[in-house]
Amino acid sequence: MGTHIKPDELKRKGEKIYREKLKLKVDMGFDKSKLKPQKRVFEVETFRGKLDERFIRETIGYYRKRVDCMIT
Repeated sequence: MGTHIKPDELKRKGEKIYREKLKLKVDMGFDKSKLKPQKRVFEVETFRGKLDERFIRETIGYYRKRVDCMIT
């Protein structure tokens, strides 16, 4: 396309876009504290067995913290 951009610059731009997306979601009413997996997620058997509910909840907690860091 004729545009040359260094990998680190591309990463910074991608992070900026993602940060703006998160801010927009929050402005439009997204509430990360209401994130929770549906019960049926833990009822379905995957090819590796059932999902670990504790792990999923910890992952959601990590996501909430990352969102806080990115939008402040």
